Amino acid sequence: MLTLKRLKKIASGNTAEVFALSNKQVLKLYFDGYPPDEAENELNKAKFAYLQGIPTPKSIDLLQLGSRQGLVFERCKGPSLAAYLQQYPKDAPHLACEFASLHATIHQYDASPLPLSQQRLSDKMNRADVDHDLRQQALEKLDSYPQENMLCHGDFHPANVILSNQGLMVIDWVDATQGPALADVARTELLIATSLITADSFEQQAYVELKQQFVAAYKRHYFQLSKRDELQLARWLPLVAIGRLSEKLAGSSFEQTLAIAQQGLV
Repeated sequence: MLTLKRLKKIASGNTAEVFALSNKQVLKLYFDGYPPDEAENELNKAKFAYLQGIPTPKSIDLLQLGSRQGLVFERCKGPSLAAYLQQYPKDAPHLACEFASLHATIHQYDASPLPLSQQRLSDKMNRADVDHDLRQQALEKLDSYPQENMLCHGDFHPANVILSNQGLMVIDWVDATQGPALADVARTELLIATSLITADSFEQQAYVELKQQFVAAYKRHYFQLSKRDELQLARWLPLVAIGRLSEKLAGSSFEQTLAIAQQGLV
């Protein structure tokens, strides 16, 4: 009988833990407290992405372990891009371009079967811990933007990209939607810009510089590849920031995100 005690944990995040099932498979096991269809929802989205030919581990099956729901995936060996960059920061410009290329590839696909990103963002805005007037201003702006149907990952950042022997592989499709590509780019920029590490002041400063260098190279290459209008990115940043404020954020990350939302809507 399969039990947690028999499994080796290889990764952990805010929503789930990942365990090695074998040399070829892993189990992503959600923490308690999520909707009962959360794993099935991610399974369907991950299958959709895989069938488009996007480099992502193959989803295999659902698996319940006690009260926790999980998914079995093909095992993709390698460090996360986030972990690798902290160890080898000089590789940031090159890897930022590969990261941008992968994101631009994702945005080439029609994702009409998936939920609408603007509806998801609206729901998050309504749960965000922000001033009523700021929220209403953001919701009105969001309602004025046209719907699009590009595949959006929804949580595309270096911790959700694996540096494998086959190249970059994207994981964690639970937040995938159909919507405007630039909203997805804005969330990526926001997630990286407000990410934190636990370190001394010297390492913190080095990390800030690494983030800035990576984001600049990522955006430059993304817009070269996609031919989208970079000037339109600024209108999405404050809206995505307000949506982000509905999530559990550490103190300084919350403050940075709130400042981005407020500055963008003045």
